[in-house]
Amino acid sequence: SPGKKIVDQATLSISEGPWSERIRLKTKPIPIEIHPFPEDGKPTGFSGAVGKYTISAQVAPATAKVNDGMTLRLTIKGGGYLKPATSPLKPSIDGMEVYDPKVIDSVDKSGGSIVSTKIIEYPMIPREEGKKTIEPFVVYTYDPDSGKYTSLKTRPIEINILAGPVVKSAAVTARSLIAPLKSDILYIKPDKDILEDFGAPLHRRWFLWVILLAPFPVLAVGWAVAGRKRRFLTDKVYFRSYHAAKTAKAMLAEAGKKEEPAEFYAALDKAIRGYLADKWNLTAPSITKQFVKKRMEQSGSENANGLVELFEAVEIARYARHEINNMSLHLKKANEFVEWMERQAS
Repeated sequence: SPGKKIVDQATLSISEGPWSERIRLKTKPIPIEIHPFPEDGKPTGFSGAVGKYTISAQVAPATAKVNDGMTLRLTIKGGGYLKPATSPLKPSIDGMEVYDPKVIDSVDKSGGSIVSTKIIEYPMIPREEGKKTIEPFVVYTYDPDSGKYTSLKTRPIEINILAGPVVKSAAVTARSLIAPLKSDILYIKPDKDILEDFGAPLHRRWFLWVILLAPFPVLAVGWAVAGRKRRFLTDKVYFRSYHAAKTAKAMLAEAGKKEEPAEFYAALDKAIRGYLADKWNLTAPSITKQFVKKRMEQSGSENANGLVELFEAVEIARYARHEINNMSLHLKKANEFVEWMERQAS
């Protein structure tokens, strides 16, 4: 658009060496003034092309048959910026259908100058045979060096349209595809007095519903297993409590294999303390006889005394070095205590 404009300043950062400080350079803003196109001698068909250009036109193919495709290509090229310029109006040619053009703009800025190319392609279809003439295209440009308007003109183009293949009428073609029938109505199984009974519809068969509903229990079990596994990974308290009985049973079974009283009662003590530590989420050393008695009495358990007696028997056997012949009885009581605790938790 015409008027006064300002070209913003440009900046450049340079350095004399890898260890020197970078220098930042700036240009001054440049004021410019854009003049409007002169009205004196301005052609009516001027589309805004500024610069010096050449123009050419060609048709491919130059000879075609009726209803074949053809392309009219108009090329404008030269020094300047063509992109804002509008394309010429599509030509009117007798016996030809000309469609809206495809426009290709390209700009080459190398070499310190601007070279623009505008290619305008008009698709065409001939509808009648004979020789046709495409009248010249006229494009008006403005030359800023001379300050004058100039006109670019193409040469007339001769094309030859040949007769195409004969196309039958659509009505005749459609009519030839229709074969006459012997009768208007064809009955289905006219000799069948009784139709065969194939039973209930498929959606009423029991096996269909079994197939459709079978995946749901499997999904429910899978969901429960996944939930249990996820809880094992995230809830350490639940994990310890869940596996406490299984671990204790295994340790008590190993203790039952010990023949020496000292080894037996050491294994028994480790199994009972480990079981209570897992169930109550504590460390094994914190499970003492006094703590267990207080904890069991607070819960109102009737097995408090029996468990305390079991702890006392372990202490006597391990530290007093008394001869004890009740190993099987104490192992049984330990197993019964674990089973009782699990029943209370369920």
